Amino acid sequence: MRVIRPHTIAIALCLILIGFSLINPNDYSIKIGEINYMYKNLNYYSYMILCTLVFCLGSVFSAIIFKRYKYEYFNPNKMVILSIGSIGITISLVKMLFLYLNFGFSKIFASYGGTEAGYLVKDDLNEVIAGGKIGWITDASIIVLIVLIWLSVNKKDKYAKLLLLANLLLFILISLISLSRDAIISVIISYIFIYLSSISGGVFRVLKKYIISILAAATLFAAFFVIVDSARNGLDRTNETITQIYGYFPASVNRGAAIYDGELVYPNHNSGYYSTQFIWDFPILSSALKLPQIARSYGLNIPLRPEDNWTNQFKAVRSYGLNQKYIWATIFGFVYADFGNLGVIYFLIYGILCGLFYRLYKSGSVFGIIMYTFSVITIAKWGSIISFSQRTILIGLIIAFLLHMVTVIKIKTKRVV
Repeated sequence: MRVIRPHTIAIALCLILIGFSLINPNDYSIKIGEINYMYKNLNYYSYMILCTLVFCLGSVFSAIIFKRYKYEYFNPNKMVILSIGSIGITISLVKMLFLYLNFGFSKIFASYGGTEAGYLVKDDLNEVIAGGKIGWITDASIIVLIVLIWLSVNKKDKYAKLLLLANLLLFILISLISLSRDAIISVIISYIFIYLSSISGGVFRVLKKYIISILAAATLFAAFFVIVDSARNGLDRTNETITQIYGYFPASVNRGAAIYDGELVYPNHNSGYYSTQFIWDFPILSSALKLPQIARSYGLNIPLRPEDNWTNQFKAVRSYGLNQKYIWATIFGFVYADFGNLGVIYFLIYGILCGLFYRLYKSGSVFGIIMYTFSVITIAKWGSIISFSQRTILIGLIIAFLLHMVTVIKIKTKRVV
């Protein structure tokens, strides 16, 4: 099994982000309407490359160290597979029901018209979905889909395939209703990664499938990007779609460079907030234990609600003269906002964990199946935010632990019998 290594993806993403920064600076400034801080910014390039190299060293070292250990292979029976798929379908239906009761589908689909009323609906949807009420359902659904994809591709299980199809259709429908690109992109990345890691055979056969899969993924990504963008901005706005592409990719690098140069200060900076967001945004628990209030009592500038930080990011970008529509700043920008040059330590820890998860994946452990696939998604999203530090990491660990316990109990039961 040729599992794609974390350092391979990391190096590719770093080079792609540097490539984005080299587009014609005049074209960029005209398209986005802001100063270009990233073009040939050698200091920022050096920081990005250093962080990437430290990540790579951590992942390689960790993968070597943990190679010596044996891990439990994930081999669930039919009942466990049916339970996983059924839970995924149930929580998706709960989310759909919640959206219907709170908004009504007619109101949501009306937002596809690109009108002012539609934008208000989208803002309300973002606040509700990103919040603790149902935001966790999307994260849990992604984890369920990862498990079903792995079972379908590697175990060729017919029940997993049927449940995957049902869960995937519901997931896509909900993503379209909520105008969410990010979630469906995570699933596309998951499928492509798991499929490519399952390929065996000669070099040319593997290379051919790699190229076809990457092209297919790029096509799906582009199609979904255009569909959602058309829904958000109206159907006849091709120029707007091109601007969105500039805004979601090169503009993210530009914000990272601006943060590094001190030309942009994000809210709650120097507090470690962006790198530890899973602590402050965990469903129910964070608010019940009043973790943000406790952190603030110790002098940490942690927002009381995640949506407060999200709203203030737009204000910060506008106040520094940048286009307020776009707030992504790449993982490098956000880590620098948290720790400055000491951010390389974060990348070292990140790399070590990815190396461990990689080794677990190669062994067929459920922890590796879930956590390394999730890690691959987060590396692929280096151009946006610190995805590795989102609440999905804890939700993934919890689901992996529960599935691991089910496997252990099943094995012990067989031994007793």
